[in-house]
Amino acid sequence: MTTQESKRRSVSIFLFAEAAPAIFAVAIGVVLLLPAGAALPICASLYAIVVLGEARHGTYALQSLVLGGYFAGCALAVAFGMFPDEPELQRYAAAGGAAAVFFLSLGSMVRGTPLHGRCAEVWEPRAVRRAKAGVWLAVCPPIIVLSLPWVSASWVVAGVQCGLALLGTVAAGVIDFGYCGRRYRRRKEFVLGGFTFREIEREDAMIARFFGSYADEMFAAVSRDRRARVRYSRSEIFEEVSRTERAVTARVLHFNAYDGDKIVGGVAVALDGPDRRLPVEKSLGVTFDPLRRHGRIIEVRRLSVDASYRFQQDIIRGLFKCAIEVALENDVSFMVDLAFHFVVNLLRKAGFEALYVGGREAVEFGSPTQLIALNLAAREYTSPQVVAPQDTPRYAVNQCLRYRYYRRAMIRQAWLSERRPAWSLSSGDMDDLCVPNEGRPSTSGDAERREIARR
Repeated sequence: MTTQESKRRSVSIFLFAEAAPAIFAVAIGVVLLLPAGAALPICASLYAIVVLGEARHGTYALQSLVLGGYFAGCALAVAFGMFPDEPELQRYAAAGGAAAVFFLSLGSMVRGTPLHGRCAEVWEPRAVRRAKAGVWLAVCPPIIVLSLPWVSASWVVAGVQCGLALLGTVAAGVIDFGYCGRRYRRRKEFVLGGFTFREIEREDAMIARFFGSYADEMFAAVSRDRRARVRYSRSEIFEEVSRTERAVTARVLHFNAYDGDKIVGGVAVALDGPDRRLPVEKSLGVTFDPLRRHGRIIEVRRLSVDASYRFQQDIIRGLFKCAIEVALENDVSFMVDLAFHFVVNLLRKAGFEALYVGGREAVEFGSPTQLIALNLAAREYTSPQVVAPQDTPRYAVNQCLRYRYYRRAMIRQAWLSERRPAWSLSSGDMDDLCVPNEGRPSTSGDAERREIARR
């Protein structure tokens, strides 16, 4: 399967899953508003198209199979004259469809059974799945009750039933793309591997402590760097960090890792501010505006880990959890960092790639730095369903946030024809977009360009 075919398959399966609640609402409306002799074959045909479409793309949704079989059975019963009283059948057909969804949702909540297939494209965290199942457990009983014999049949009653089905569809969409209580909230404090990670308040004393911890680690690191051109003292690093950070116009969040009360690591995340300019753009003399047209960008800054904790993987996992969850929360497609050359290989393990950016070089505290980037959209697009091996930083993140991020990205970018979606961009593409007016080395020189970036 080619990349383009894989993309079309992913988009198609995703759209089938997202359309399932709306298809159910349409079926209920058709059954209630049209004569049963016409409505039931229409519903059966609708679900036959859905089942065949899903099967073509390698997924078999339980809800589609059950409802398709149900409406097909009802249509055959009418065709063979088993229910001569069509108005009565019309009411019971709607109640039966709602009952089927009710019991499927009950099974989904109790057993964790997915309603819309088991493929990567329709993966759902259990917490979100249960929330959506709860919607249908609340919506379906009134539809069934309004179909009982002692409730007088009228257009008003049918309209209420259709409205309830539509309400379930809207609620499921809100859960998928917008709000699901605390499940989509990024935690500002959490514990991982015995270490505490906390977003610090924007108070002068707290920020100064963050800068002080960072200056301690940078002084120890750059003083050992053989490529350093100038040697900075610890106080000079602290003063330089304080000065440059005060000049940043982007919105910056700071996070610390603690072992008890001791700061053992930290990271900052910069989002676009009023001038839509990240600190790294000023440092390198470039603009990311062409790349922004493909998705939002954030900058990872001031990453540090206490020297005596360098081999504690949970600290790195926790710090990247802080940064990545900010990206997921804000629907960010790309993460960039102006990293010291001696940590580039470490960041590659987290998925970052070095960019060449026209050979530009920035020096900080006497040591050379390298622009690196992570295409977060591409990573989440290719593996939205994976559940975490514990030694991989990305899988420590809030899975519900990943779920919402993936769905929003699909809706926002999956079928855009006027530009390439963010997840299709390679590191070379991102490089070109960061320095759009300088051209890119020929294909024959790509290997050399990548080797230069790696150095």
